[in-house]
Amino acid sequence: MSLEAVWLIPDNEERSGIFSFSNMDEHVKAARAVFVKYGVNLQLYPLEPMPLLTSERMGEWSFDHQAMHNDLDSVLGLGGGPDLSSIDWNDPEQLVVWTQLHAPRHLLYAQTLGLT
Repeated sequence: MSLEAVWLIPDNEERSGIFSFSNMDEHVKAARAVFVKYGVNLQLYPLEPMPLLTSERMGEWSFDHQAMHNDLDSVLGLGGGPDLSSIDWNDPEQLVVWTQLHAPRHLLYAQTLGLT
């Protein structure tokens, strides 16, 4: 379920909780696969639980989350992915666009690492 759940728009408490758990799970799976395949130990940041979108901690979460994506992109040779850290989490339209940029990246990681 976790890969499908990264397509959830975390715009309420229930979806945010499901997204948060699944997103972290996908990062852990990818990091484990990178270690097995390339011998590279990627830094895992505490992304779970995801702070409330209105929380001041969203800036730190966004930075840590982007760092994990940057590391995966680098190791997998995927070039620069989208900037997932520049978002107004309180803007519903930006949240939809962010999800549309974020979720396919996780699918690409899973496919590249043979996790699908």
